[in-house]
Amino acid sequence: MRIFVFTLLILFAFHACIGRDIHIVPIVGGLNGTATTTRYWDCCKPSCSWEGNVDVVSTAWSCLNDGVSKLEDDNVQSGCDPDKDGAAFMCSDQVGIIVNDTLAYGFAAVSFSGGVDLSRCCQCMLLTFQDYLIQDQQMIVQITSTGSDLPANHFDIAIPGGGNGLKDMGCTYQWGNGTFDSIESADDCLEIDESLQPGCLFRFTWMKGSANPPVTFQEVECPQEIIDASGFHACFGRDIHIVPIVGGFNGTATTTRYWDCCKPSCSWEGNAHLVPTVWSCLNDGVTKLEDDNVQSGCDPDKDGYAFMCSDQVGIIVNDTFAYGFAAASFSGGVDESRCCQCMLLTFQASSDGKDYLIQDQQMIVQVTSTGSDLPANHFDIAIPGGGNGLKAMGCTYQWGNGTFDSIESADDCLEIDESLQPGCLFRFTWMKGSANPPVTFQEVECPQEIIDVSGCRSNATEYY
Repeated sequence: MRIFVFTLLILFAFHACIGRDIHIVPIVGGLNGTATTTRYWDCCKPSCSWEGNVDVVSTAWSCLNDGVSKLEDDNVQSGCDPDKDGAAFMCSDQVGIIVNDTLAYGFAAVSFSGGVDLSRCCQCMLLTFQDYLIQDQQMIVQITSTGSDLPANHFDIAIPGGGNGLKDMGCTYQWGNGTFDSIESADDCLEIDESLQPGCLFRFTWMKGSANPPVTFQEVECPQEIIDASGFHACFGRDIHIVPIVGGFNGTATTTRYWDCCKPSCSWEGNAHLVPTVWSCLNDGVTKLEDDNVQSGCDPDKDGYAFMCSDQVGIIVNDTFAYGFAAASFSGGVDESRCCQCMLLTFQASSDGKDYLIQDQQMIVQVTSTGSDLPANHFDIAIPGGGNGLKAMGCTYQWGNGTFDSIESADDCLEIDESLQPGCLFRFTWMKGSANPPVTFQEVECPQEIIDVSGCRSNATEYY
């Protein structure tokens, strides 16, 4: 038996590790820090397999009780809830994948806040182990689950036999036995279902039997091998590609915030010099207008009914990175020369020490408007409740009230139309209530997420 196990370990250690091209791509502005680890395998449907728990195109695969047959229906109940006729379990291939002696891929249940934390479903983190047995070995894990029993900044690595956790009957429901919580050696791995043995042996081969090593972590792009196993792809905004425009515009600038509800300057075909232009909307803030020449709703004497769209607001990617939209001027006053171009803003602390709360956070904004009241090199970030500016009646024309210029707290955001509340709260969550921070800026290619919202794509290279 021991000769057989040794042979199996050798074969497993060499499995699919030769000739692999390794590309570790850190996420700019991504989450990083130090963390603790444990290991688990409760056999239950992963938290990130539920459609309602994730904000991505697909969820993590769950499987029938054979651990292999993938379930297309995200709403099948967990097999750990037999009283609900549950039939969904963990898939046997969502385990450690050896790339070479010092790098592996895998999956984990994670919490950054402590307890249930679904905010990072689908994201990948590069773990660097600090235990002497596997010191400096690295593992890219995708977050496929979370748990109420997890402390803050904790990775529970998915390893069959790693421990049942709170769901001590899960593996009994799936496999008909409860041996998964008593594995202490490679020999023990041979007592569980054959499909799970490679994942179980990972603990004793690549991890060298290390018990719960501490790690540092850095958010990275998910390798295709991980995506192929989990089925989890298209994490919204997670794989961040910042592509500077060669010879692009850059410098330092001031910022304010605004939301005047009026049709954006770059929504006029004659102003944007682009097709298509920035979307404007009917007074519901949602229905897009196909006709670029509809008059602004801020000009009711011209029968105007085009307003700002409620979704052209801050989009949180992670704690230090966001997308958004802004009225801008680089020459001072009305400046439509940069309509639809995107700028990477890096927030700075002001000279008086204020605005340090978001120092070095970054935001890609698309220029969707301009204004005669703007100084040179200035970004007026689009945030509902940020200020009416020169068009004091615009939001009254659109929404029938004038509360947009008196918002001073997150509670105030709840007094405006529901469609605008997320954009308003962006100021008090991601921006931490910072007031008009200075920035440096660099022209970059517009991410598809921004283009999808605004409808406007600029071929920036035409300017150089």
